[in-house]
Amino acid sequence: MRTSQIKIKESELKAGLHKVIIEDIFSLKDENNNVVRLNGKLIIIVRFKNNKGFHEQGFIIDNGARQKYFNNILRCIRVNHTPLPKKEELLGKELFIAVREVHHVEDDKVVMHEGKPKIEYSLFRAFPDSLNAPKIKGDPQFNNGIPQEEFITYKNIAA
Repeated sequence: MRTSQIKIKESELKAGLHKVIIEDIFSLKDENNNVVRLNGKLIIIVRFKNNKGFHEQGFIIDNGARQKYFNNILRCIRVNHTPLPKKEELLGKELFIAVREVHHVEDDKVVMHEGKPKIEYSLFRAFPDSLNAPKIKGDPQFNNGIPQEEFITYKNIAA
């Protein structure tokens, strides 16, 4: 298991649909190498990778509503989710992930970070590996590189 710097999401993959493999999975840890928990629940990070880069996504393991996103990943790669699978069962498995742009705003103002609009990338759907990539309305691949519909959202930090 590897240590992460309290960042739950990091991404080189931009908005769109990506065929990826699961490259790594690890518990979120702080700078002192202590496992980070949210209300007592484990947070795991899954690192997806393809030839364009990587995407890391955090999942809360709560045996409830929040864990359903992680369980969906497991269904897509055909791995039983009860009990939690071993890391070795997940590594190298292929699937498609849909990644969206999350633009940060404060009411009607764009939040800036280092002189640029603050944009994160977040996994919002997963699909089993197949010969044909799923088609999703708003995919930048079919919109001149511009994310639309589900591929773009706004997070109001003032709320």
